[in-house]
Amino acid sequence: MTNWLTRPLFSLSAKWPRMFLAAVILSAVLLFISPTIYTLGWHVLHGNAVETRGHRIIVPLRWTADADDPTGVSMTRLPATVIHGVRLGAWISIGPYFPPPHENPMDVFSSWEHVYWNLALPGAAITGPIRIGSGVHEFVCMESSYPQAPQRETASCLMLQGTWAADFLGDKNDSKTFFDLLQKFD
Repeated sequence: MTNWLTRPLFSLSAKWPRMFLAAVILSAVLLFISPTIYTLGWHVLHGNAVETRGHRIIVPLRWTADADDPTGVSMTRLPATVIHGVRLGAWISIGPYFPPPHENPMDVFSSWEHVYWNLALPGAAITGPIRIGSGVHEFVCMESSYPQAPQRETASCLMLQGTWAADFLGDKNDSKTFFDLLQKFD
């Protein structure tokens, strides 16, 4: 016979430890892939495009966008899992470019190229100007890569006759996404 002092306060069946272990494992997996869950959730809520200042900007599937930025749109590609830490996969910014008043559009492109060359970080391998498209839809881009981080690259483009600018920072694999995005910009 058991005494009320020696009996357990409550008893659990044998399935409770297994259910607790399953909940811990599921929580760990969800935490591990939380950047991917966040990105998919963003696309479910916002779709695949944002609008800013009368222009529609496509947001690629693995990217999220902040259209509340007063200077335009900022897009971020998070890593698929938290194993990469807090390092961003890549970043894109698209917004208006305000050249000096009364400057000829061709002079805007030329002076912008010189500024890019002068402000690049020391040791940068600069490529450009790279011209994409023609007429109103012409883009003039400059790219930089760095020997210290061979997989990373930056790019900056002027578009819409020098009235909009786009910047990229990220892995070289994502630069193709950046240039594809610019070609779809309307």
